[in-house]
Amino acid sequence: VSGDALLVRRDDGSMLVRLANLDMDNGPALRVHLVPGRDKTGPEGGADLGPLKGTRGTHDYPVPAGTPVDLKSGTTVLVYCHRFNVAFGNATLSSG
Repeated sequence: VSGDALLVRRDDGSMLVRLANLDMDNGPALRVHLVPGRDKTGPEGGADLGPLKGTRGTHDYPVPAGTPVDLKSGTTVLVYCHRFNVAFGNATLSSG
């Protein structure tokens, strides 16, 4: 998996995760999750942002209101295959 994971705050205060320049293999039942902590490989305790919209290009995923995002401690964007219970890729969002 290659590309960039970004957290975007909209003018109205809502947030979205942007997977930009994504290039990855396809798989069954891939979903995007936002999980508290660094380098997470499982969706437990996180928010399900929905099915992966595509394996190439740039795609946005709205973050549900009230979802905790801690850039100081790190939050992981995770693409997870629910059929086989395996991470396809992850990236830690952090402030530094």
